[in-house]
Amino acid sequence: MELDLVGYELDERDKEKLEGIVNRFCEKASPHAVFLFDKGGRVILFKGEGIKDLEAEFFSSIMSALFFASEELTKMIEEKETLNDIFYETKTRIFTIAKLEKDFLVGVVCNKDMSIGSVRLFFREFVKGLNEVLKNVKKVEKKLYKISPQELEKKLSEVLD
Repeated sequence: MELDLVGYELDERDKEKLEGIVNRFCEKASPHAVFLFDKGGRVILFKGEGIKDLEAEFFSSIMSALFFASEELTKMIEEKETLNDIFYETKTRIFTIAKLEKDFLVGVVCNKDMSIGSVRLFFREFVKGLNEVLKNVKKVEKKLYKISPQELEKKLSEVLD
């Protein structure tokens, strides 16, 4: 089994810019949580009440899988890539996930008491700001790691125990 780890260079200045953009969005939209992550679900940064690092990794991984599964479904139906974001609601929450520059993603979870129109409006501005910073991020050469299924299972067990 091979693990393909995508890397990128994100310097402190860019990270501070991203944090500033997230903080401004949080002041306007009052989301429950915001996750900025890469295609593999690896968290770049997150902000949310009572969310631990490991939980943020799980949320980001699930949101990444959800987005890219939706993107593949869209390609099957429309025969071209047209998906920029997905938006859905539960009884108490609004979820929005958008694809950003360089295959980064952002996921936002808001309480349902927020106006859906406001969330969408703030979200568009938020995505634009994130893209301005992320378009300059440089990808680092991919590294290919070979690992046996047994070794992978052992490592995952260590993390989950």
